[in-house]
This record gives sequence, C-alpha cells and structure tokens, in this order.
Amino acid sequence: MLFALIIEPLAQTIRSHAAIHGYNTKDTLNKISLYADDILLYVTEPQASIPAILDVINLFATFSGYRINWNKSELMPIRSQNTSWLEHLPFKLSSEKCTYLGIVVTKQYSLLFKENFPSLIQKLKANILFWRTLPISLLGRINAIKMVFLPQLLYLYQNIPVFIPKSFHKQLDSIINPFIWDYKTHRIGKKHLCKSKMEGGLSLPNFIFYYWAANLRVVTFLLDDVLPASSWLSMEREECHPFSIGAVILSPVNLEMSLYCNNPIIHSTVRIWKQIKVHFELRPMSFMLPVARNPSFAPSNLDNTFERWGELGISTIGDLYIEGTFASFELLRETYNHPRSNFFRYLQIRDYVRKHLPTFGNDKPSMFDGCIKI
Repeated sequence: MLFALIIEPLAQTIRSHAAIHGYNTKDTLNKISLYADDILLYVTEPQASIPAILDVINLFATFSGYRINWNKSELMPIRSQNTSWLEHLPFKLSSEKCTYLGIVVTKQYSLLFKENFPSLIQKLKANILFWRTLPISLLGRINAIKMVFLPQLLYLYQNIPVFIPKSFHKQLDSIINPFIWDYKTHRIGKKHLCKSKMEGGLSLPNFIFYYWAANLRVVTFLLDDVLPASSWLSMEREECHPFSIGAVILSPVNLEMSLYCNNPIIHSTVRIWKQIKVHFELRPMSFMLPVARNPSFAPSNLDNTFERWGELGISTIGDLYIEGTFASFELLRETYNHPRSNFFRYLQIRDYVRKHLPTFGNDKPSMFDGCIKI
C-alpha cells in the first residue's frame, strides 16, 4: 500500500503530461497501467513522447529515491517504422514480443496462444517427471494438479483473451490422466473424478470448464450497462457501435463477421460462446440477450423505442417473461407502464422471440443465463 501511494504521483504526471501521447479511442485515453512496481506504457508519437517520459522518470527518481532498472525495461514498436533512433534509448528493444506480469505480449494477436500456453504444458511435463519420483497417493496427485498447475493455467485463461480449441484440453487430459492413475489402468472415468466429493467424485479440475467460466465472467461485464466502464470495456463496446456488444455476442443467429472481425478479442468471445452452446446443447436464444440495438432484430435499430423500453425495465429477452410466461401486452403495460403506442413494437419482439425460442410461450432462464447475470 505504501509503495502504491509513492508510485501514484508518477502515474498521474504521465497521465496529465501534454507531451506524452497515449493510445486514444472515442471514449478512452490510455497511457499507463500499473501493478505494484510493474509499469506498462501505451505510447504514440514516440519521438515526442519518449523523451518526455524519460524526463518525468528522472524527475521522479530525484524526489523519491527510486530508480528504474533499465536492464529489465523493454520497448516494443507495434507499427513498422524507422526504429534506428530507438536503439540509443536505455530500453531493451523487442521487435516481436515482450513480457508483462508473466504474460508474453506479442506484436501479432495470432501468436498469443503459441507464446504462452505450450510453455506451460512443458512446465507441467517437467513437474510430473519430478512428482513421479515421490510416493504420492491418488488424492495427492490430484491435489498436486489442483494446487500447482491449475492456478497457473487459470491465470492465463483470465488474462489472455484467445479462443482455445478443444484439442488443447484433450492434450492436457492425455498428460494428466495417466499421471493421476500412476500410469496404470484407469479405474474410474474422468467424468466421475471431476465430480465434487459430495457427489462421490474427487474434484479433479475439468480444465475446459474453468476456461469457459473465465470467459463467461468477462461476458457478464460486457452485458452490464450499469457498472462504470473501464477502458477495455469501453473500447470493446466502441468496436460494436451502433450495436450492443452483448447482442453481438449472444446473437441467436450467425452474424456477418464484419460486425466484429476487426476486433479479434470480440471475435474470440463470440466463438467461445458458440463453443459453450454446442457443448451444453443450449437453446438458440439466451434470456440475457439485449433487446435494444440488436443486430439480429432489425426493428430495434430503426429508432430508440426499445432503448426507452430499457429505461422502463425491459432490457433483455428474459424481462419479457413474467412468472415463466411470455407476458401479454396488457401485462407489460401494467408492470412497466408502457404506452399503448408501443403495441406494434410488442408484436415485432414477440414474433422475434417465437422464431428463436422453441418453447416460446412458457420458459425460464437456463443455468448459463444465471451465470452471466450479475
């Protein structure tokens, strides 16, 4: 806490310095990220910004007594440009990747998976080679995976927004399952081992479930319009404008990739949601699907009628259901105080829901609707 108070003046100076140019979008200004003493700067116009940054850091060092370890400091130019002048700076010049908080950040998004996950697999194999020399029981081997490997993998799941194919998790199983059974005949299927102890299992981690859970957590933030938006959330929402990012991700139909393919993170999130729907055989339409600014529901983009519905309390498809039944227009009027002039819009949304929900009249939120609802 004390160090956080000391480093904050440096951060505030960089944020407010007119000569230091960050990465700006419509609604965000991004210059610096901090975690303890690890600092990440987002810089544009480097020939003006970098000298100003060095001046600020030297001034901070004069007053605080802290020094930057330049041997551990890296600079990674994103766009191709003349970088010869950068070689005279105190930073280590990294052309393709750098490391921040244990994550290898690559210049190309497509290389994020390759630079982070395979190395963790190799570390797992090395750990297993060592663990095999120890007299560990079945429960001990499961606990070793849970306490040593799972936190490392979960850290990557939560911080690297990439689509991971099922083949990766099958590879994990092919390494871990033989170790669990001490390379002898498997006596119980993995499905039962992964059950909780209350259900007769041994709580072996199901890694793909952790992967999906980590990404569903992100979806909850994307769907919530009430929480104060952080910079990453604002940027992803901007990428889907004029549509709702929640409506893009949860769309019951395949949308044109032009709506989100410019942002690989949103593209990955859409693919992950589809992966979850297929695995658990979910119905096409989620009750958490936003009604307004919905690209698969054209009438929601004609005017702001459905945005006004949101102000009255109808923001998602689930809000149209009262006590498990799709509400009549009169019941919606009584509950949400809708004007009678919205009757035609009601008919449009009713037809849309009927088209995508097989059990249109009587339904209730699924387990996953509850997972992504804050």
